[in-house]
Amino acid sequence: MAAARRLVKKAVVIVFFAGIALGSSAATSEEATPSFPSDPPSFYQDGDIILTLSRNMSAAPLQLLGRPAGPYTHAEVYIVTQDGGKIVSFNNKGLSIKDPKEFPTNDFFRLALVRLKKPSQHGQLAQALAILKERDLKFDYMMRWPATDSSTTYCAGAISQLFRLAGLPDPFPLSTSGTAEIWDSRTKELFDIDLTQTVSPNAPLYSKDFNLVAEYKKGGKGALLDLAIYRTIVEKMRAYIFDQRLNPRTNWLEDKIVLGLADMGLTLEDIPLDKLTEKQRQSFFAFYEFMLAVNKRVVRTLGLNQDQNWTEKDVAALTAGVADGYRDSYFFSEKTQ
Repeated sequence: MAAARRLVKKAVVIVFFAGIALGSSAATSEEATPSFPSDPPSFYQDGDIILTLSRNMSAAPLQLLGRPAGPYTHAEVYIVTQDGGKIVSFNNKGLSIKDPKEFPTNDFFRLALVRLKKPSQHGQLAQALAILKERDLKFDYMMRWPATDSSTTYCAGAISQLFRLAGLPDPFPLSTSGTAEIWDSRTKELFDIDLTQTVSPNAPLYSKDFNLVAEYKKGGKGALLDLAIYRTIVEKMRAYIFDQRLNPRTNWLEDKIVLGLADMGLTLEDIPLDKLTEKQRQSFFAFYEFMLAVNKRVVRTLGLNQDQNWTEKDVAALTAGVADGYRDSYFFSEKTQ
């Protein structure tokens, strides 16, 4: 337990927010190309944006929030540099520039490739990347849409800055966030995030300047059932906090959560806890504790009934029932306190 506690004190929370994975995309889809993502070096074009949905439960809390809605929680961009084509992304660890062959396809439930309708001129994005690399970029845990010259940003925000610096259409314009909605105050209350100032990774799917040219979904029944579990947990948490106006109980046990996540083999990004506000820490850990409890019970039930032919609908129904059974242990109404 002491070792786990030290891990918590150092860092245990993943990037807090990227988007919501409920809803349908609005971009025009061209015929899917089988070379994506298996042969990216020959398929990618300068300025292609890669949208991803992680293949582990760590993506689930990221799906609670986001505007505009859509199925993806992270964004990266392909840029042709002097050293060849590179996939560029930004997260709490900083700017990442890697070879497309290193792109971890198996880490995702699904991916999409979104392309500018009017191709960029050679070198525009590479020059913009050179500018961004000179900055001491800091991750913005409030997920606010950044100004072009801002040194605080997040995954979609950094790509937005690159395109604006290059004089290209912004794939993540603030206008896609829309006006304030009734749940915005609730999000601010629990997460210290102003959704009217945040743009999710799904924005290019709705842009008149971009086309959805290819999608890839992880095959295999196991992956589909996992996704059904995670998606249902997200739907339930959203219903509890937004529709039923319940609050997460914040009596979480840090050691228990860290050990539980490790047992499940989740990949977590290291984020110093002092970078998060008190509201974010409490709410995030409370949600993870709930997710761990529900997932563990569902997986155990599936394991004890392996002879049953479980469908996605069956697993979703099972998960919903388990979540409702645990609801009062992890959420409460102020009216009953």
